[in-house]
Amino acid sequence: MRIDISEGGIIMRSKKFLSLGVLVVLIFSVLFLSGCGSDGGSTPLNTDYNLTIQTEGNGTVIPQKGTHSYAANTLVDLEATPDTGSIFSHWEGAVSDINSSTTTILMDNDKTVKAVFILDNQTSLTINKSGNGTVLPAVGVHYYDKNKVVNIEATADTDWRFSHWDGDTVANSQLAKTTVTMDKNKIIEAVFTEINTSTRVDITSDINENSTWETGNLYVIDDTYGGININAILTIEPGVIIKFKSDSYMKINKEAALVAEGTSSQPIIFTSYRDDSYDGDTNGDGDITSPDAGDWGYIRNYAGVMKLDYCKFHYGGSLSNDSVLYLNEETEIKNSTFAYNKGIKNGTINVDSKLVTLENNIFYSNSKPIMMDTLISLDDSNIFYNPASSVDRNEFDGIFVNSSYVSQDIVWEETGAPFVFTHFWGMNIKENYKLTLKEGVIVKFDGEDVDIDGIFEAKGTENNPIIFTSYKDDQFGGDSNGDGDSTSPAPGDWAKILVDYKGTAVFDYCRFYYGGSSSGSWDHVLRSNGTTDVTNSIFAYNSGAYSGAIYVDSASTTSIKNNIFYENIKPIVMHISNSLDNSNTFHNPADNTQRNKFEGIFVHGNNTSKDITWEETEIAYVLIGQNRQISENTRLTLGNNVTLKFIDNKLYHYDTIDNFDGTGVRYTSYKDDQFGGDSNGDGDSTSPGQEDWDGIYNQNSRLYETWSNIYYAEN
Repeated sequence: MRIDISEGGIIMRSKKFLSLGVLVVLIFSVLFLSGCGSDGGSTPLNTDYNLTIQTEGNGTVIPQKGTHSYAANTLVDLEATPDTGSIFSHWEGAVSDINSSTTTILMDNDKTVKAVFILDNQTSLTINKSGNGTVLPAVGVHYYDKNKVVNIEATADTDWRFSHWDGDTVANSQLAKTTVTMDKNKIIEAVFTEINTSTRVDITSDINENSTWETGNLYVIDDTYGGININAILTIEPGVIIKFKSDSYMKINKEAALVAEGTSSQPIIFTSYRDDSYDGDTNGDGDITSPDAGDWGYIRNYAGVMKLDYCKFHYGGSLSNDSVLYLNEETEIKNSTFAYNKGIKNGTINVDSKLVTLENNIFYSNSKPIMMDTLISLDDSNIFYNPASSVDRNEFDGIFVNSSYVSQDIVWEETGAPFVFTHFWGMNIKENYKLTLKEGVIVKFDGEDVDIDGIFEAKGTENNPIIFTSYKDDQFGGDSNGDGDSTSPAPGDWAKILVDYKGTAVFDYCRFYYGGSSSGSWDHVLRSNGTTDVTNSIFAYNSGAYSGAIYVDSASTTSIKNNIFYENIKPIVMHISNSLDNSNTFHNPADNTQRNKFEGIFVHGNNTSKDITWEETEIAYVLIGQNRQISENTRLTLGNNVTLKFIDNKLYHYDTIDNFDGTGVRYTSYKDDQFGGDSNGDGDSTSPGQEDWDGIYNQNSRLYETWSNIYYAEN
């Protein structure tokens, strides 16, 4: 007989009968082997595990509290139900989802779980830590009344330092001792990093030969001679720390370069000599001094090339220009962080070159993050707050624009901070050049204007409109003038956008607020002398007593469709040679009482120069100033229910008014509020009367018209 043992069991081959004893041995062997896995260590099939279920607070669980037995690998459903006045907080134990009241647990061992309930006016604060240090309150879960402000503190062990708080928002993520507001359940983590003492290298002279600053070293820029000039190629490796003494700087000269390329795990640090958080107490004074904005000077790319990637810049901007980076030549800055710097006069980064790229950088706790000429495009990749704590922003929210000319095609896409114009003369887009604003962009003005001789394209969307507003308007783009709630926006805070005779502009899904500051007769927020399309946009809280929120010149080709006007003085002033359909709205759709002070489309100009169509019915066409004329070779077509109002003047025509007696068409006094709204803006103070205006005179018949739809005319 031959016995073969395989994975399938025992195979017996024999030509003879087996003895009874041999058969018993074989049967016993089969039973024994069938109870063991191929590795000899599998769990017996009849193993059970215990699940102990506990609760904390007021609530019930399914299965109920206690110890339950389940077969190995059973997936057990768990459900927690709070009592009245309580809410479910979380599970403790190896459940699949600790934050869901209904979850599961796999019984592959004895296990204990706890359902935690808290009062419905309480919140939970979970505190964790990474690295070596202690926290107060201690690591674990703590419960507080909703909206309570909780003090938290992190203390690093010897040879470690506190880095930051991670997780949900705290008051200041960079301070070891700060607070957290318990407006919801929160999870935070104190992050400690080890202090690795580097080899110190003091830099006391200029860089005149190609050099490399190596990983593992700390470089101290001496201030004995003010700073250092880079006259060759300086390469800085990942993880290098550079500390600057008071007022010291770097200057990159012609045919020189600074190449500082760190990594996400080993950034390159540019910071203050007093900054003990990087490589310890370099100035040897313990805790006597602390770093502050303006501790050191700047890095200026005067005539060379600079490439920065994964760098951090802290506490710079001490000298007269108060920038930490001053860029006159080719520069690329990516994946870098700028925090705790000055720049109130010229920005933390000052851009004065068209050869600058800024991408994926972070700015917070600076004065003004960026000041730039109208020379570069800017995408939407930069962040203007601390990712670990969104309340840590910059003192002045904005990208500050101080140049007066656009002389190359540029595109602005940044939505994290507004573009703020503070230059005395505003901005001019020169002929043949184009400025493009992408959806969601915010532009603020401090009294300035924009003149367009080239091309301007501002195309927002319904959900992401483009905003043009006041420097004082904190509702959009944050606190750009840095005064908190001390000032508020008002009509006339800034001047206008002018599309000049050679200019072309498209405004789609834009919003115009608080404009029209120009003195005298030009107090509009948008003027079209050229080719302009204005669609799906809102004009609100603007001046325009003389020239309207929108002013349209005689020589323009202007389309105004599907826009909303409210809380302006006058919504539109246009030349008599322009058409206007019935698609615009002259009140706030959310509040019909918010209208315009003078309800009307105010028409200037002596004569028509082309065929025109007037169809607007919500408010009247108000013919202002001198007598107006529909010229002999042109035609005015009126829509039904259109109202024309007159101020002590007359309208001439040559049988050139089509649909003059159409349904609801009226010709009436400027004081007639019954039709076309309160066009003279005086409420009920005045009423229309006979001889308020002259009449409609037919140049062909040499007679005044006697149409039945003429009211309050002398003739």
